[in-house]
Amino acid sequence: MSWTGGVTRTEADSKRISLEISARNDSRRYELANAHTVRKLSLPHQELNFHSLTDSFAHFQGLPIQPSLKGEPRLLIGLQHTDLLAPLEARLGNPDEPVAVRSRLGWAVYGLCKKPISSATTQHHLMRHDERENTSDGGDQELNQLLKDYFTLKEVGVKSGSLPENPEIARAKSLLRETTVRVGERFTTGLLWKSNDFHFPNSFPMALKRLQALERKLSKDPELKRDVHQQIKHYIDKGYAHKATRRELEEADPSRTWYLPLNVVSHPRKPEKKRLVWDAAAKHLEETWKRCSIKYGFVEKIPKHKGFYSGSTKVYLLQYIYIMDVATFGASCSPCSAQYIMHRNAEENALEFPEAAKAIQSKTYMDDYFDSCDTEAEAIQRAQQVKLIHARAGFNMRSWVSNCESVLKGMGEISDEPVPIVEHDSVGKPLRVLGMVWDPLKDVFKYTTNWRNDLMPYVLEKQRSTIRIALRIVMSLFDPLGLIGPILIHGRILMQDLWRDNLDWDSKMGDIEFEKWQRWIDLIQTINALEIPRIYFSNINLLEGKTLQLNVFTDASELAYGCAAYLRIAHDDQVQCSLVMARCKVAPLKHLTIPQLELQAALLGARLMHSVVQNHSLQINESYLHTDSEVVLSWITSQPREFKQFVACRKQLRPPRISPKILRSSYKRSRYLANELWDRWIKEYFPALNLRTKWHNDDVSLREGNLVLIAEGNRRDWIRGTIEEVHTGSDGIVREAMVRTANGKIVRRPAVKLAVIPAEVKSDEE
Repeated sequence: MSWTGGVTRTEADSKRISLEISARNDSRRYELANAHTVRKLSLPHQELNFHSLTDSFAHFQGLPIQPSLKGEPRLLIGLQHTDLLAPLEARLGNPDEPVAVRSRLGWAVYGLCKKPISSATTQHHLMRHDERENTSDGGDQELNQLLKDYFTLKEVGVKSGSLPENPEIARAKSLLRETTVRVGERFTTGLLWKSNDFHFPNSFPMALKRLQALERKLSKDPELKRDVHQQIKHYIDKGYAHKATRRELEEADPSRTWYLPLNVVSHPRKPEKKRLVWDAAAKHLEETWKRCSIKYGFVEKIPKHKGFYSGSTKVYLLQYIYIMDVATFGASCSPCSAQYIMHRNAEENALEFPEAAKAIQSKTYMDDYFDSCDTEAEAIQRAQQVKLIHARAGFNMRSWVSNCESVLKGMGEISDEPVPIVEHDSVGKPLRVLGMVWDPLKDVFKYTTNWRNDLMPYVLEKQRSTIRIALRIVMSLFDPLGLIGPILIHGRILMQDLWRDNLDWDSKMGDIEFEKWQRWIDLIQTINALEIPRIYFSNINLLEGKTLQLNVFTDASELAYGCAAYLRIAHDDQVQCSLVMARCKVAPLKHLTIPQLELQAALLGARLMHSVVQNHSLQINESYLHTDSEVVLSWITSQPREFKQFVACRKQLRPPRISPKILRSSYKRSRYLANELWDRWIKEYFPALNLRTKWHNDDVSLREGNLVLIAEGNRRDWIRGTIEEVHTGSDGIVREAMVRTANGKIVRRPAVKLAVIPAEVKSDEE
């Protein structure tokens, strides 16, 4: 079975049958031959209160339809029986109102209900389509949506163009500008509320329940308990929080008070490092207070008490309640606020340290700063300035790493511990920079497959995994630059196939899928041997005025498409190339032809080219986009109006001026020039030929004997003809004409489709 969005499903127990159907209260029967049975259609439940519809839409009155209908569709009629669905009668209203159509099987009502229905207790969804997943687990439903978005939108690092700013983002920016104020070497800023009028429910029971769960967890791990208590003491000693007073609790507005549940998290790659998260975005009564951070207060260890939920509870527990005085890590708006303050602080110091301020704004990702310089002295100076600027906003830059020992000495980061070396069989912690494994001794990027312990049996011991575990393995491989895309894409294709089959997330792979999975697992182990130099051209000075080219190659297949960007430079009669970045995507769920996928790849390559140019400080002199598809080249050099929406909307990748180097053959060059000539002709000359004289004078533009062009379809199909007869309206203006074409055929065409060619038509004798 093929469904919408390219989703397919196999029904192994399907039977081919023949049946008869009829309209309600109709003795006539119609045969449906070669019908197929399925286990379950899983179509949305339909409800129709026709009595309320007749009160709201006058064109429905008098129709022989039952007052109330509801049920789940259990039969789909295919295109081979369109005679049963052909409309015999229709009731139409305004363009934004539903319609009723009668066929041999009865009346069908469908469309949108934009006006309110008279019944206040009934809602109608006519021909409704719900985007729901075939699962009862809310978590699995969210996982399905996340995976669908992953396969649809995985274009990190490439932009599709500027879009209108989201109103929520505009509001957040306005709040940050209006409320952020410098106080000494710190900043205070307002919280990013969704609206100005907000009221919170009583979150104290929820925070207490979460705390009791944490206490049970800490009681089983004394070392973790000691670590958590030390971090809380550190918060208090540093002035990040203080113990609440009776007056503060009594004066606090309950509708503006939110108690922060405490959570302890750790990263799988850093299990020894525990981080406290004050969960300001915790769910309460099925609602999540996102983009909000609350000041009051977190609860420390609370003794059990019989009358805990009495009105005096909070007063009794006064000595155990603390108030946060700084922004917390667990608030949804904390990363946004921290980024804004970091950039604003850099702007305030731009006059004193212009290069360092620019580096902070363009080379910082969250709380990680990554930069490079031509000399060691320049690197030390810039790093010290960056550290000083951050210190003026209360940010402490630490844990510096470099491939130059003198830079580390200048930043005071030299220690007796050896630099971690990345080996494919090592169990230590590799050095990571912005998520990438970096070997500073060789100055190369590496990839490692140090799997988590719970994933090891499915990777190394070849144990058959579930689809959920397979997804964890595929998603655990981090490749922000797309350098190992040719390997990772096979895992993504396999995951898309498994997900398309609509299998349960906890079901085991089949034999065929498991065989493909094992081949991919064996292939992924080869990335441990890869070493990619961080520097594009280590032995060439790019400041000597050499020509630097950017070449982007695109390609596509039935399963995936992608692109890769290379820098090319000529030096001493030698040519060197370096891989910069790549992107690859699985083919969409909806089936596309190979030329369409090639066009998608070209569009992705054009966006990648723009991103590489915009995000590099190198002077790129020439840029080329390569494709091996003649169809795509033809589409790019043609006019958008000649194609359907899919191609026409993607012709935005066409550059303003096409280099002659791209048009390698004389055919392509002549085709390009013809298109450009026709474009000017159709925009500048044709409107003058087709001028409607009724707006200017009383002269009739179309007359018998005129030589005209019939503007219909593709321009290659436009034909010439001679007007044999004209028909005027009541106002005397020509409305249509009978035209004799070159093959002698006489056709009737409206005046708006005819353009007079200024030429004299002679008689046969002349």
